[in-house]
Amino acid sequence: MKKNVIMKKPLKVDIRFASVYPNVYKTAMSSLGYQIIYGMINERKDSWCERVVYPDARSIESNSPLKDFDIISFSLQYEQDYFNMLEMLKKS
Repeated sequence: MKKNVIMKKPLKVDIRFASVYPNVYKTAMSSLGYQIIYGMINERKDSWCERVVYPDARSIESNSPLKDFDIISFSLQYEQDYFNMLEMLKKS
C-alpha cells in the first residue's frame, strides 16, 4: 500500500481531477500549495484528485494517463515548468 495517497473508487466519483506539477517529484512534494489543493479536492465525496509529476504523464495514485481525467490543472512555479507542461501534454 502506498503512503500519503488518497485512493477512491473511480465509479463512485463524478469528477476525476489531475493536479499536475510539471517539475520533479521532490519539488512537487515540498510545495505546500500543491499539497493543500490535493487535500481540499479529495475532501469532497464527488471528486477524486490524483497527482501527476514530471516527467511522467500518468498519475501517482492509479497510474492513469492524463486523457482519462475530467479536469487537468497545472501548478506553474518556475519558467522551465512551462516547457515541461507542454512536454507532458504532448506525451498524453
